[in-house]
Amino acid sequence: MMNSSPEALWGVGIIILAVVLVYGVMRAGRLRRSERERIDQRTIELQRAEQQAERSTASPDFGLKPNVPYAILIPILVAAFAVGWMIWSMHGTSMGRQQSSTLQGRTTGQAMPRQANQPVAAPTVPTNGAESDSLRGQHTPVNK
Repeated sequence: MMNSSPEALWGVGIIILAVVLVYGVMRAGRLRRSERERIDQRTIELQRAEQQAERSTASPDFGLKPNVPYAILIPILVAAFAVGWMIWSMHGTSMGRQQSSTLQGRTTGQAMPRQANQPVAAPTVPTNGAESDSLRGQHTPVNK
């Protein structure tokens, strides 16, 4: 049995594919004018029959007009509705403006008091010492 490499098999496959494609192109040839006209006429008749079938079985149009760009209008209307709803929901509030004369020096709520002792920052890289192990109590090994 012959020992062949994958590259050789790919080359043979490409050559076979090229031969098959050339044979198909040569076999198809060109249509005569009368054949081409006959095929074109039959295609037009089939398209008309399909259009008539679609019209007779078409779902109701719900009053939609064919030349209106609904794909653009619907998102625009939704965005306009959202903006209008946002403005309506802010009606009666300060609309984001601060009233500087009444809120001068005041906050709207209370903050937690600061701790006297600031927390100690944890080391960024854990060490291998006894103090870095959370299971060790008095710096003793876990397995005694």
